[in-house]
Amino acid sequence: MNKHQRILLFCAGLFGAMSVALAAMGSHALAHTLSVNGQVETFGKAVDYAIHGAVALLAVVALTKLISSKLILIGGYVLAFGTLCFSGSLFIYTLTGLKVITFVTPIGGISLVIGWGILALSGLFYRGQ
Repeated sequence: MNKHQRILLFCAGLFGAMSVALAAMGSHALAHTLSVNGQVETFGKAVDYAIHGAVALLAVVALTKLISSKLILIGGYVLAFGTLCFSGSLFIYTLTGLKVITFVTPIGGISLVIGWGILALSGLFYRGQ
């Protein structure tokens, strides 16, 4: 496993663990606070996108073990960045009320779209054996 695969696998594990731990906290310890603040849906969206990012990065790592493609790696890094910005900013906002952090959320969303687009292009332009 090369350096890029290890980094993306680390991000996948981190996002997966974070989403499961925060989902549990949101369902138990933080349920009342999130409900009172009207943040249940936003918190849930952050959890969903974090776990989706984790699974996507696992797929990217698996693909790069089969196919040597810089485009797939770039797509993976952009997905990791997008997941961190999108879910991370929503987690910070819902847990702290720090509204200014939400300016990062659309950057994360756009990055996710771009990352998925790069992965699509990697399939379109792949010229393997």
